[in-house]
Amino acid sequence: MSTFVWGIADQLRGVYKPHRYGSVILPMTILRRLDCMLADRRDEVRALAAVNANPNVLAARVRQQFGS
Repeated sequence: MSTFVWGIADQLRGVYKPHRYGSVILPMTILRRLDCMLADRRDEVRALAAVNANPNVLAARVRQQFGS
């Protein structure tokens, strides 16, 4: 997995300086992981988000309905 992640970092070499890779790779990795975790329930979570504008309420509803 680390080889894959750092391979992406190598592709970003022209855009980002090496000391900034972690600032880009880590957030993107986390976002991708969240996307994969929600893949089966994406539409349901979007429906909850449409009804609950407050992020704290939304987080509580998602945990309540889908578990944490």
